[in-house]
Amino acid sequence: MSGNVWEWCYDWYDTVSSSTADTGPSSGSERVQRGGSWFGTDQGCRVSYRYHSYSYDRDNKYGFRVVRSS
Repeated sequence: MSGNVWEWCYDWYDTVSSSTADTGPSSGSERVQRGGSWFGTDQGCRVSYRYHSYSYDRDNKYGFRVVRSS
């Protein structure tokens, strides 16, 4: 999905440390976005790049991926 829209993730956004690298913080005010969009820089299209926004933000460059457990 890289480069199409920012993928809105359920993870809370904050500075990543060695103790939160896998799970992220347990709470926060903004959610993580990954993958970049058509409206951004080439750096932002890297899968490892993390961005952030409030969960109520809406824009044509934001999306989400539906995940279902088996």
